[in-house]
Amino acid sequence: MLPAFLQARPAEWRSASPGLRATIDGVTITARSRWWGKRWTVTSESAFPVPEPLLLFASRNGMDHGFWRDYRIGDPAFDQRHFVYSDSPALLPLILGPQTRRAVAARTRLDDALSLYVVSGVSRVSGTNHAGDATAITRHLDVHRALAHDHEELMAAWIALVGKVHGRAEPHWPPAGTVMNPVGALRLSLAWVPKDEDSLRTRLVGQDGRARARWRLREVEPFEDSNLEIGHRRMVLAGTPTIAKALLEQLVDRAAIVSITCAAEVSVAVRGVATEVQLGNMVRVLEQVLKAPDSGTPYR
Repeated sequence: MLPAFLQARPAEWRSASPGLRATIDGVTITARSRWWGKRWTVTSESAFPVPEPLLLFASRNGMDHGFWRDYRIGDPAFDQRHFVYSDSPALLPLILGPQTRRAVAARTRLDDALSLYVVSGVSRVSGTNHAGDATAITRHLDVHRALAHDHEELMAAWIALVGKVHGRAEPHWPPAGTVMNPVGALRLSLAWVPKDEDSLRTRLVGQDGRARARWRLREVEPFEDSNLEIGHRRMVLAGTPTIAKALLEQLVDRAAIVSITCAAEVSVAVRGVATEVQLGNMVRVLEQVLKAPDSGTPYR
C-alpha cells in the first residue's frame, strides 16, 4: 500500500530501484523509504527552464556537494536562512526569482526543508518527509513550476522594458534586443562574468562607421585612484568626452552609468538589469555621441 503522502498526489507510481517512481506534470519523482521513523527520501527532476550551463545549489539545510561560498541574492529573509552557491553568481537574482524563493523557503520543519540543485541543464529538488505529509509532493512540484514561472516573468519584463524605448527584444535567452534610433540600430544585451557576483551589466552599443575621438569613463573600485566625482561616485575619465561636461554628468548620474567607452563602437553600461529611466538615459548618451548626420531636409 502506498504511503499517505503519495496517495495525496494521485499518479501512476511504479516500482523503481530504489523505491517508487512517477512522472507528474513533466517532473520525474522518485521516493525511497528510509529504515526509521516512517521517513521517506524524495527526489524530483525536470529540465532547467533557462538554457544557461550554470551550477546552482540552494538549501535551508546548509552547504553540500563541497560548495564553500555562500552568495547573497539580495532578499534579506531568504539570504539569512539559506545557503546559496552558483558558478554564475551574478545571475542569482534572475534565476532564483521571487516565486522560486517562496517555493524553496516553504514553511516546514528544518528536517523537511527542500534543497535545489541545478547541474547539466537539470533541476533536481531533494528532501525528506514523513510518510503522512500530504504536502510533500506538492512542495516539490511548486519549486519546478516556480523556476519556469520566474523565467517567463523575467523574459516578459525584458520584452516590455525594451519596448518602452521603442526597441524590439529577442524572445529567448540570453536577454538581448535592438533599439531603433535616428543614430542607427543600437544593440542591447545583458552581460556577465562567470564567478563574479557583481558583474551583471546591461549594455547598449552602437556604431556608425565614422571616425571619432576616443575616450572612456568608468566607475572605479574603492582602492583605485579617480579623477572625477559624479553624484558621490568616484570615476576615471580618460580622453576628452565629445559630450558637453554638464550633460555628461547629468546623464551618468541619472542612469547610474558605470562605464562609457567611445571608440569604433560606443558602449554604455549600468549594473544589473536597467530600469526604464536608466535605459532612456543610456539611449541619450549614444544619441549625443552618434549624432545623426544632417540629411539636408527639414523633415528629418
